[in-house]
Amino acid sequence: MEIQDWAATQELNEIYRQIRTLGLETNLAELEAFGFTIIEDALSPGLTKELREAILRVAEDFLGRPLDADNEAEYEGLRFVPYLIFRDPVFKQSVLNPGPLALVTYLLGQHCVLSSLGCHLKGPGGRGLLLHSDQANGTPQPFPPASQTANCNYALTDYTEENGALAI
Repeated sequence: MEIQDWAATQELNEIYRQIRTLGLETNLAELEAFGFTIIEDALSPGLTKELREAILRVAEDFLGRPLDADNEAEYEGLRFVPYLIFRDPVFKQSVLNPGPLALVTYLLGQHCVLSSLGCHLKGPGGRGLLLHSDQANGTPQPFPPASQTANCNYALTDYTEENGALAI
């Protein structure tokens, strides 16, 4: 089907064309059906490396000591490192990454606003982040059917259930 410039879906027309161009129609279907999706290779290897290095620099400043992401044994905590958008230009690139941004825009509309950009810095061992809803910021349950928030999570280190992956 060719997506026209239909008046009844003015904001949706262009974003759906973009989703189709990016090859994300299956991701969109998963998002609608399950509430989440995984965009394989959402970041280039170069951007992944840059983001990982930038997060390590910021985290080391935040903690006041060096970290070894591959062999860290001392840091067992879980800390939220906020305001990354102001720390390095590579974080702006991550927010403007076309695939995730297209899906977020589909969910929230063309005028969506970035609320925060941070990193959950988790070391080996220790407690993980408790299961919660970012939607719950004052919104009583049951939550409305239309999205009020959207999260994008980039896996920059090995990501398995055993070493503390995102739980949904």
